[in-house]
Amino acid sequence: LRDVYKRQVYRSDKEGIAGESITCLLPVKNMGGFRICPWSNKENIAYAVLYLSGQEIDWKDEVHEDGSMIYFGDQREPNKDIHDTPLGGNRFLFEIHKLYQDGNRESVPPMFVFTKAWSGHDRKFLGLAVLSDDIQQLESITVSTPEGDISNYKVKLRLLESEIIKKEWLRDIESGKNDSVYTPIEFKQWRSAETKYPPYKPV
Repeated sequence: LRDVYKRQVYRSDKEGIAGESITCLLPVKNMGGFRICPWSNKENIAYAVLYLSGQEIDWKDEVHEDGSMIYFGDQREPNKDIHDTPLGGNRFLFEIHKLYQDGNRESVPPMFVFTKAWSGHDRKFLGLAVLSDDIQQLESITVSTPEGDISNYKVKLRLLESEIIKKEWLRDIESGKNDSVYTPIEFKQWRSAETKYPPYKPV
């Protein structure tokens, strides 16, 4: 693990998918738009990585200059339950939305957002994301295809103005420590419902 810096491009250091730079930074899988890191005891999710490839036509994620985001879930198969996905991304979105609605922000894991950078497996870190305070935060949408209907989630997120993700915080949350002294102040404020966002610098 090492510190991860907002807006920094991380270059691939190996040939092929094994050199995918997110995997070199964080202990998650090297493929997919949704990737989780569990607690060391495997019982809960420490944090999630959202990778925006920009290659989805029907499910095009959006990042706006004010830090707001629209992210689509990971259901791509027709005629399947919205939560029946290989990586469990939609189930994760549903569960964190429920925690938010129940007033339990303390239990919502952080989400780290990356996007494709210059070439190959280079990746740019866009920042630490949380659920938006929009009323329609999570929506179920349906797209019709010749093979059948695809039901997926559309979620509204917000990128926080946290410049550095400290490796010590990553270690703490991976071990299940929810009150780490290395937690970014913006994330602490969001968890305590102090949602007065500072001016956002475009990514």
